[in-house]
Amino acid sequence: MFDGDTRRQRAVSDLVAFTLTFAIIVSGIGFVYISGFDALNDLQAGERANSADRTMQGVAQTYEEIHEEDIPGRALEVELGGSSLRTTESRLFVRINNTTTDPETPIIERTLDPRALVLDSKDVPTRFVYEIGGLFRLGRQGQLVRHRPTFECRPEKRATLSLISLRGNISLGGQTSVVLVGQHVDEGSAKLFPGPDPNGNQYFQPTDAGNVSINVSEMAASDAWDQYFSRSGWEESARDGEFYCKVDEGGDHGGTVFLRRTVIELSTIY
Repeated sequence: MFDGDTRRQRAVSDLVAFTLTFAIIVSGIGFVYISGFDALNDLQAGERANSADRTMQGVAQTYEEIHEEDIPGRALEVELGGSSLRTTESRLFVRINNTTTDPETPIIERTLDPRALVLDSKDVPTRFVYEIGGLFRLGRQGQLVRHRPTFECRPEKRATLSLISLRGNISLGGQTSVVLVGQHVDEGSAKLFPGPDPNGNQYFQPTDAGNVSINVSEMAASDAWDQYFSRSGWEESARDGEFYCKVDEGGDHGGTVFLRRTVIELSTIY
């Protein structure tokens, strides 16, 4: 037999145990809910970034086809999904020097304003930058090349700079879907170096070029371009953001250089 005090103590003990158990269960549910919610948010953010990646790769591939195949134009539907898409200024400096007999004499110096197309993914610190034919993904994973430009450096042989310039002002955002139109523009699209070849060899013909230098310090993705050129056979010069390719074969023989630009005008259709 239990007296009244004992029964009351046991009741209180059972109530405390139940309360603690219930609190643990509720806390566990809350922890799982919050953790699951955070994981779901991360998953959705990652998918948005990957969707933006696919979109920008499609843009880069489309513009390469216009550039390489001399297509009049192409249109591409872009689902923004809360991301922002815009054009921004960028500047590229190109210099082709003479052979080693007169290495400081430039054959050609050009300052180009190619502009960049930039997509900032929603809720994710991920940015995609497309300029002069190359596409970079900038974010937590570093600076990734998603589409390679048509640049080549083969020391003591040849250098190729086949680049794309953009025209037009784009500034879009929100959940809307938009058609991005790219049209080949004759004005400004040209083989910049060398000049016409009487033998009809449009691309690789001997020149007096000793080396080709390119400065990317004022590009929209300048750090990514630094990394790209340093890993693609180009030598880093003493100037910030400048890389060069030595193409002359020695003596009085110049190397082979090809510099070409295609201009693409951007517009949108809602």
